[in-house]
Amino acid sequence: MGLGLIASAASIAKTTKVKDYGVTGDTLMDNVDITILSALEMKLAYVPSIPLILYPSVCFSQLWKVGVS
Repeated sequence: MGLGLIASAASIAKTTKVKDYGVTGDTLMDNVDITILSALEMKLAYVPSIPLILYPSVCFSQLWKVGVS
C-alpha cells in the first residue's frame, strides 16, 4: 500500500508540472520532469501487483507439478 501511495504522489506531482509545460519555449527541457515522474509512477504502480501475479503462477505450478521458483 505504501508504494501505491508514493505512485499517487508522483501522479499528483506530475499533474502540477503540466501547468509549466511550454512556458520557457523549450518543450524538450520542459518535458523532462513530466517524463521522469511518469516513469516513476509506472514502475511504482507495477511493483505492488507482483504478489497478485505470483500467487496464481505458484498455484498453477503446484497443480501441474511444474517447477517454478
